[in-house]
Amino acid sequence: MLTLRRIHPITKMSPHPYTAAIKQKYAGMSDEELLLLAKKEGLDLTAEAVTLLREELGRRKIGADIMAELDREIIVRYGLKIKQSEEDVHADLYNKAWKFAFNSKANGQTDNETYSGLIQTGINSEYAYYILNSIKDKAEALAKDSLSAAQAGLVILIIGIFLVYYTFKLGHFQAAAVFVPVTGMLRIVTATVTKSKYQTIVDNIKSERDQQDVEQG
Repeated sequence: MLTLRRIHPITKMSPHPYTAAIKQKYAGMSDEELLLLAKKEGLDLTAEAVTLLREELGRRKIGADIMAELDREIIVRYGLKIKQSEEDVHADLYNKAWKFAFNSKANGQTDNETYSGLIQTGINSEYAYYILNSIKDKAEALAKDSLSAAQAGLVILIIGIFLVYYTFKLGHFQAAAVFVPVTGMLRIVTATVTKSKYQTIVDNIKSERDQQDVEQG
């Protein structure tokens, strides 16, 4: 069956070179075939194909209820896609804001400086306050996770050393065995650097808040 397949909104169409062919194809189909197409495959048609199908059904004065239901389903599906797109945008903005806040605190910037920078990233004041109020707890949790990752890397390194020793005695698979302790070492280094960053953030926040307590006292 000659159709244009792709789900997208019904509110905008682009000209297609096969429009005349599709229109002719629909005109040659029986009532039952057209109704079945609308009911079973309508959501897979492009906006242009749906419009042509609606015109043909309208010319025959059939399928109004099926097309009305199809339109509702297309609008709902498109709405869900828009909502997901908006959520993705918000997630990207939120992640960007957290990254900025962590870097700001790692560099020793004050809450006021960090707040101003967060607003410039495009988030609203409520998000900015939330990040500032929770950044210390989040940094502590991430530092703890990094410590666990470093400990896991140490276990891998130890296992890898024994594995290398065993394979060298065996005389086989030495190259593959070396990969294990190297992986463990890389995990240790990466986790240690990450932990150091988040611990610096925690220390900077504590120092700033201690200073604020002194000034207020």
